[in-house]
Amino acid sequence: MFATAFDVVGHTVEIAKIEDKHIAPLWTLLQEEENIRLYRQLYHIDPTSEEDLGRDLLASSQNNLDTKATRAIINKFTSDVLGWLIVRSQDPDTSAMTAEAAMFLPRALRSERGTETMYYVSHTVFDNLDYEKLEFRAGTSSEAWGPGGGQLGRSLIGVLTRQMLDRGRSAESDLFVVMKAQWPVISLAIGAWLDSKGSTKVERAVGTSS
Repeated sequence: MFATAFDVVGHTVEIAKIEDKHIAPLWTLLQEEENIRLYRQLYHIDPTSEEDLGRDLLASSQNNLDTKATRAIINKFTSDVLGWLIVRSQDPDTSAMTAEAAMFLPRALRSERGTETMYYVSHTVFDNLDYEKLEFRAGTSSEAWGPGGGQLGRSLIGVLTRQMLDRGRSAESDLFVVMKAQWPVISLAIGAWLDSKGSTKVERAVGTSS
């Protein structure tokens, strides 16, 4: 399994790890045509070229989820680019998928392509996996953020949906503006929650996020 940590409002918050058993469902998400297109955009791959590196990378390891190449793609696409990781479980009786941990990073807002990708992938997660809950975990305490964290996440998705889909805005242009406008509110809310829990329960950031 692998994990990531990031800086937000002066704190380092560690996201819950993606377990091996959750690699396959996440990989399935990245195989979708829409996400392959966004993968090409992010890594500056010309979709009209005869040699489509994006599709080659994805196809080369889609039948072998244990390869280093596959895990590298998943890790880079979710952690390095989007700045958030998810852990999901599946109910064997209902097949309901659960998103247990997710977080957005300010660095994902530094490019329109990164923000567009973050929106589409998160939208897929929340809409197509029978979304049940969203928890954030702080520092080494692994303390769930609980209902407040879930409401915060749903609120952000709600803002994006209302301002993007319902109003027919362009993801290439307006989404970046929307996210940039919303991030200060989200980051302050996260910082206030961490402060209310006490600094001893989280690790202070050594530096700033890149």
